[in-house]
Amino acid sequence: MTRRAGLGLLAAWGFAFGAPATAGEFAHLTGHYSDADLASGASPKTLPRTYLYDAQNRLVPVEEWPAELAEAKKHTGAGYCCVSGAAPGPDNEPPPDCVRVVYGKDMAANFRRLMDPAGQPIEFRKLPKHKWLLFEYSADWCAPCRVEAKALEAVLEQSLHASDYVWITADVTRMLDAKAAAKAGRAAMR
Repeated sequence: MTRRAGLGLLAAWGFAFGAPATAGEFAHLTGHYSDADLASGASPKTLPRTYLYDAQNRLVPVEEWPAELAEAKKHTGAGYCCVSGAAPGPDNEPPPDCVRVVYGKDMAANFRRLMDPAGQPIEFRKLPKHKWLLFEYSADWCAPCRVEAKALEAVLEQSLHASDYVWITADVTRMLDAKAAAKAGRAAMR
């Protein structure tokens, strides 16, 4: 049986921080950033955006992801939903300022000011033990993000190595509203 849990539910289910998952299970944690952090750029400009880190916290290039993630990696990091003031490129591709940005090199940056649903910081050192850490930026308004999340879930639910994974979703749904409110606040101050 596969177990997906929000960070706040882990303790309620008896899932100890720092403990490995049971064979065939993976931990799925959900976090968010404050509106101020979202307005100041706490998430990538392009979504969906997912990173895989190895046990030494190094970013793993998509081409080197484990074979069991083959289907999921078709949907990761393509950057279909872009937050930019620039016009879309040819064939409606993201503007150049989106596709040139390289994210994910610093694993710790994903956790800066990341909070669980109760508003408590999510600390890397308190995550369940894992071989692989999937860190996904996603938003409700981003249709490709939903496709990517379903692909990741399907892969992990069927994987014999699911217990090797901790999957964190950073929900950035409020990013557009936060940026618009910050812009309106700056305009009102002029």
